[in-house]
Amino acid sequence: MPMKRAALKTLARVAAAIVAGMAAFTAPVYAADTVTLKSEAYVRGPKVLLGDIADIQGENAEALKQLEIAASPNPGSSRQVNASLVNARIQTAGLTPSSVVVTGSQLVRTTAMQLEITPDMLEGDLRLFIETNMPWAPGDAEIDIDVPGQTLLVPDGEVTFTWRVNPQYKYYGAGSFRGEVRV
Repeated sequence: MPMKRAALKTLARVAAAIVAGMAAFTAPVYAADTVTLKSEAYVRGPKVLLGDIADIQGENAEALKQLEIAASPNPGSSRQVNASLVNARIQTAGLTPSSVVVTGSQLVRTTAMQLEITPDMLEGDLRLFIETNMPWAPGDAEIDIDVPGQTLLVPDGEVTFTWRVNPQYKYYGAGSFRGEVRV
């Protein structure tokens, strides 16, 4: 009888070891980082970053969010980003496919956010520039400004206007001003 108990205990240990070994083979492998691609994303700036088009979790999440995937579409336009491109960019960055799992949508529609610069905005800013730079009081002058009649689309961001005047112009008669819009 004591021998049967010892054999049963040994058999139970072997069975437990087999079950534990099988569990190790059937247990899912968890990656350090998980990238879940969205089906649609709005992006700012000249580049589409992984953080713009995906929800990222894991120990390398902050670095992965800054990974450049593609050039941004023109303001207001859309572009498709394929999951295979995302995987290629991750591999190019030096991460192995086993350390990052990409899930979610297979195709992400990215749309670049935009701002509209209207002719009224250009005219108002140029008028302010002229009034603050002319050598006499604004009330003593008549200012007529011809601006392009079309709206200018620019990427979303902080907009600044920079105006330049011909150095020979003395704010008397017709003159031309050169403007630059920066975002």
